[in-house]
Amino acid sequence: MTRRSAGRVAEVFLAKLPVGLLHEDDRGLVELRLHEAYRRLPRRPVLGQWFEDHPSGIQRGSDIEQRLPSFFANLVPEGHLSTMLHERLGIPPGDHLGLLCAVGRDLPGAVIVQLQEGEAPALAAPASLAEPQAGLRFSLAGVQLKFSMLRAGERFLLPGSDERGTWIVKIAYDALDGLAGNEWTTMEWARRAGFDVPTTELRQLADLANIPVQGNTSVQVFVIRRFDRGDQGERIHQEDFQQILGRGPERKYDDLTYESLAALALRIIGDDAYREILRRLALMVATGNADAHAKNWSVVYPDQVHAQLSPLYDQVFTAQWQDFSREMAFKLGGSKLFSAVTADRFRVLAQRVERTMSTTVSPDEAVGIVEHTIARLADVWATLRDSPQVPPGYREGLTRHWRSVPLLQPHALLI
Repeated sequence: MTRRSAGRVAEVFLAKLPVGLLHEDDRGLVELRLHEAYRRLPRRPVLGQWFEDHPSGIQRGSDIEQRLPSFFANLVPEGHLSTMLHERLGIPPGDHLGLLCAVGRDLPGAVIVQLQEGEAPALAAPASLAEPQAGLRFSLAGVQLKFSMLRAGERFLLPGSDERGTWIVKIAYDALDGLAGNEWTTMEWARRAGFDVPTTELRQLADLANIPVQGNTSVQVFVIRRFDRGDQGERIHQEDFQQILGRGPERKYDDLTYESLAALALRIIGDDAYREILRRLALMVATGNADAHAKNWSVVYPDQVHAQLSPLYDQVFTAQWQDFSREMAFKLGGSKLFSAVTADRFRVLAQRVERTMSTTVSPDEAVGIVEHTIARLADVWATLRDSPQVPPGYREGLTRHWRSVPLLQPHALLI
């Protein structure tokens, strides 16, 4: 197994453009320093909004739990994928920079991280696993086990050492029965209602080749096209709202409100993004999504400079499972309870945004957007509810949910 070496330096790129260096100190804490040449570019590609707001161009890891600067801490995998990569790539526990560099050629967005000095992370597993390990050198955020894969006809394959996956394949938790079908249904519902949703499919474990997972091959898996990769695998830069705020992934549920996220989108992008945030918040309420934390909201940079909201992702009807929290990830209009959501909660949200930001969207317009979106979702559900891909528990849970939320109750008979 590779030992961690203090004092390593890693180069950071946006696609092919060098933007800065990551320096590790003898405690394992890492600091990013942007290159002066990058900072002086007249129309420089945006690494992250935090860096646009902080002219020093320096971001540091804060402690043992977050040794990487927060922008990069949000890029490394979490949960099952993190454990698998540490074990199979021979990266010692706690070597955050080593893990980042090991997967640094296939990170979310256009960021590439390459070790410049010191020991490179090495493979420690048997040679027979060399090809799967090459395909495992990627990072995807979130605690659910997922893989970045390539499509070959009706099969999905781990990419080779010089390839990048263009699809995300999610393996469901055993504890959340029907999770793959749940996410497909929620995303398909949103698509039919007019939201920007990447291509999605509901497949089986048997359709995945060369992955280090065993189990019932008929188990469903959820597949979604990556919006940060072009048709030929080219990188499209993205960052999530947690990166924009300069906060580590462990704080993705902490002391934020949906007003603050709406105001952030308004500041960075403008009124149209604010209107879309309102629509997505209405979707969140309609689909009982208690897990819409800050890492589940992102922006992309199609022209490398100007941000726009990313397509939807990680939309799940968590209220299908009665043991799941009945509170939203953040407060909306002063409350986290779904049972407290009314049109007036959105009016309060809009009034608070209007007090702090310049916007042409009045509270009346904000409420109108929400009510129109809910009505549209109710109508669309009637065309989807009897689809064979919709889990029975989804239909039953949705009926309970819509009857319990004041904003949704006028439409509950349609459910």
